[in-house]
Amino acid sequence: MIIVKTPQVVQNAVENFVGRHFRNTSQRNHVANQRYVYGHDLLFIDYVHPTSGKHYPIDFRRYKKAEQCELTKEDFTKLLRLAMELIQQCHDQNISGTFTFDSVYSTVEMLNFIDSLKNADGTNRRYVGDVKFNRTINFKGRKITVEEFAKTIPAEDRTKMTTENGIQWYLAVNVTIPNVMHKVRIVILWKHKNDAEPRQILVSNNDWRKLPRYAERIVA
Repeated sequence: MIIVKTPQVVQNAVENFVGRHFRNTSQRNHVANQRYVYGHDLLFIDYVHPTSGKHYPIDFRRYKKAEQCELTKEDFTKLLRLAMELIQQCHDQNISGTFTFDSVYSTVEMLNFIDSLKNADGTNRRYVGDVKFNRTINFKGRKITVEEFAKTIPAEDRTKMTTENGIQWYLAVNVTIPNVMHKVRIVILWKHKNDAEPRQILVSNNDWRKLPRYAERIVA
């Protein structure tokens, strides 16, 4: 996970059950175990302590597929909408910090939503999220995917960063993203200085000088 001060981490978890006869379960893709299981698809939001790194759950939502909602005569709610509900809840409760999430949630709608939230001092709420490599950006008037852009960065322009997990290399740059109504920064991370492909790319509305610190804790 990524730490600047006290972020809220939005993450999915599949609660696994043995057998198919537990109430309201369905077949889910368990990414960590690389297999399909029967279980509940839960979306958590956690507070992460800035020094210990311990996670403290704030709340959760249960995601149900559209076909499940039809059977139980419930309104279907998209996963992104559930995540936004949790973020709004944290904001309404004045829980400070930077919101972090993986690329599933790094949509135009989500980025604009978080940036529209205001702290008590009038500043925008901050976020850092993973970005899919095929995300299109605008850089100096040119439209290009972040993966293609990363390939244009020579090794000598990459900055060394030492973390608890070893050394990696990064470049941070201001760009715009189509339909995102504010400027963003992306941080491109390479495992080795001369790697042709990046290992991870982050997007944020935060000060770019702080972003590499997130990479020390974020899960790729």
